[in-house]
Parts: sequence; structure tokens; C-alpha cells
Amino acid sequence: MHQLKSFFKSKLTIGVIVVAIGGFIFDIGKDIVSGYIQNKVIPNPTEDKILNNSDEILKNIKIDPREIESYLRQLPKRGLEDKIKTIKSWYQKRKIDSKLKDILIVVVKDIERYIKELEKEINRSEDSNYKEALKRLKRYLQNQDAKSIVENLKKFKEAQKQKELKLLKESINATKTIFAYKETIELYKDLVRLEPTAKNYFNFAYYAQTFNFFNEALDNYIKALNKYKELAKDNPKVYKPYVATTLNNLALLQDDLNQYQEALKNYKEALKIRKELAQDNPKVYKPYVATTLNNLAILQRKLNQPQAALENYKEALGIYKKLAQDNPKVYLPYMATILNNLALLQYELKQNQAALKNYEEALEIYRELAKKIPRVYEVDYAKMLIEGVVLFKQDKNNLKEAKEILEKYKDIPEARKLLLMIQKLERF
Repeated sequence: MHQLKSFFKSKLTIGVIVVAIGGFIFDIGKDIVSGYIQNKVIPNPTEDKILNNSDEILKNIKIDPREIESYLRQLPKRGLEDKIKTIKSWYQKRKIDSKLKDILIVVVKDIERYIKELEKEINRSEDSNYKEALKRLKRYLQNQDAKSIVENLKKFKEAQKQKELKLLKESINATKTIFAYKETIELYKDLVRLEPTAKNYFNFAYYAQTFNFFNEALDNYIKALNKYKELAKDNPKVYKPYVATTLNNLALLQDDLNQYQEALKNYKEALKIRKELAQDNPKVYKPYVATTLNNLAILQRKLNQPQAALENYKEALGIYKKLAQDNPKVYLPYMATILNNLALLQYELKQNQAALKNYEEALEIYRELAKKIPRVYEVDYAKMLIEGVVLFKQDKNNLKEAKEILEKYKDIPEARKLLLMIQKLERF
């Protein structure tokens, strides 16, 4: 994907020689600056001579350009005639010599000439932002405010950058919407290059992880984590939650990549942060604590750390039970998941009674959920029925009920796999 380019480019091309003196830009045109050229006094400006560039003028005029700028600042802000009148007054009062007088007169004429060129460009411009920037430039030039001239350019460039970034982000949303994942990945690469923020790195990583671009996901999660950790040093209250979320997601990815020790370390760090956050704000952060406990327990079970996994499952279950009392609609599904995970581990540890109890409780929750929202939970409920027959010696008629449910969802890959499993079980 080609890099998005800037929307607008400066169109101001006057086609004349430009000289920089003391921070200002002046169009020399066909005039010539009077002054000290190679230790010679040259005549007043003539129409048929011109110096080639600003470097030549600054090199040959034996006067400090800052002195010119100093005199320019003392001139009236408006009115060419008033400026020339003031310059001549300085000369008459012997404040300046004739050479400097001639230089200053040429310079103020060039300022006025350039202002007129700016006015033409302002009138020609169809881009409102560019037009406004030129108007400000004209005002600052008239006021001989060099710092504001520079700041004006910086602001304009920043505004153009923000426009580009805005369109880039909208383009990402558009390609996401049509599931053009390859194009989205390329646009995200442009985004983090132009605006390398923690949020952009995280969003890129999250999207890449979703579509199994593991290398991009890993690289950008790590970059996001480093940036969020730096931000958290100065503002822990705001950024520690982001550190924890990034750690949790990074650990999930590392688990998928069989980087188990790195995943274990990051899960534990995420859990520590989330527990600290939950002490101050349990209503917000307790659910996140439970999520990380569950993820950590799954990994510990994989690493043959059953007791640690058992403790974390139980702790997560305790949290979800309390949450489900206040908000069953949201948290009962999570509670059922933890109950089933715990039951499976207890089955492996031959804690049969405890395993059966937790399985039956999970099954009952899924049964009720399937009645209320069948399209979402019936496949899960059917899976639980099969699990009960295989592991907990439940009635084989449950396979028939599961089969009837799954027949309705043959469009779902998991349902088709479960139907094949039922076929094998029915042979025995």
C-alpha cells in the first residue's frame, strides 16, 4: 500500500530572486541593493542589474544583517511612504549613512512588493486553510514578526498532518468494515509511522492478532507496552490500566506462539497491576482481575502447574459469583466458563465430586442462557451435554438432545465438529 501523501502543497511560486535578511524574505526583483560591494561604493539601484542570490548579498555587503533587521523594527508598521519618509529622516539626522539608507529603502519596497504577491496568491487560493495561513503570513510580515511567521508555518503543517491522519484512520475503519485485512495491515503500518503513539501501536497489534498476523502483533504489542509504561511513570492513574491490558493481550499472543515463560511473566505482571487497581476501584477492575486469573490458570494447567491453576480458577470463580449476583445478564456466562474450566481441571486431578458439582452448575447456567438467547448459547450448551456424557458418565440420551440442537447450526464449524464427535460416540 503506497504511503498516503500530503493533501496540499504550497503554490506560492513568484519566479523571482529571494533574499533572506535578518529572518525576513524579500523579493529583490530587478532592483539592486546599494551598499559596500568588494570595498567599493556602488551607485543607487538600477533596473538592469541584479544580484544572483541571498548568499552573495550577505557575503558582499559589509554590514551585519541584524543591523538591518534592527532598523526595520523601528519603522512604522504600515504605509510604504511613511517608512521611506522615516528612513530619509534618519539619514538627514545622520543616524544612518547613504548606503544604509539605500539598502533600507530597497528592502521596504521589496516587503511591499512581496505583500502584493501574497495578496494575489490569497485571492487565487481555493483551499480555505491555505488561504487563512497566507492571510496570517501577510499580517505577520506587515508587523515584521519573524517568530510568528515561523509558528504560522508550523501550525499549518501540523493541521495538514492532522487532516492526513484523520483520513488515514477513516481509511482503516473502511477497510476493516469490508474485511480487507491485508490492506488494513498496510494502512496501520502507515499510521504507526506517521503517529507512533501507544494507542496506535496497541490497535494495530490487536487487529493483527485477530487475523493471525503474529509477527506484526507481537512487535506492536511490545512497542505499545513500552510506551504505556513510560506514560505510566508520570501518570499511573491514567495509564496503568492500559499497561495491564497490553500485558494481558501480549501474554495471550505469546501463549499462542508457545512462548510460555514470557506469557507467564506477563500474565503475572498484568494480574499484579489489576489487583492494585481493584483495591481502589473494585467495581471497575474486579472483572479484569478475574479475566487474567482465568487466562493465567489456563497457561498454568498447560505448564503442568495444576495447584496454581486450581487456586486461580477458584479465585476467579469467587469474583464472578459476586459480580453475577449484581449483574447476572453480563456475568453469568463468564461464571459458567470458569465453572467448566475448573471442573475439567478437577477431573484431571481426580477430584471427581467437586468436578461433577461444578460441571452441573455450569450446565444449568448454559441451559438457561440457551433458552433466552439460543443463537448465542445453544452450541455451548450442546457441547456441555457431550462433555457430561464423555467425562462424567451422564445419560447418553443427552447426545440426542445435543444432536438436535447442533443440526440447526451446521453453518457453524464448531457445530459440525461436535456432530462428528457425536457420530463416533454413538458407535460405542
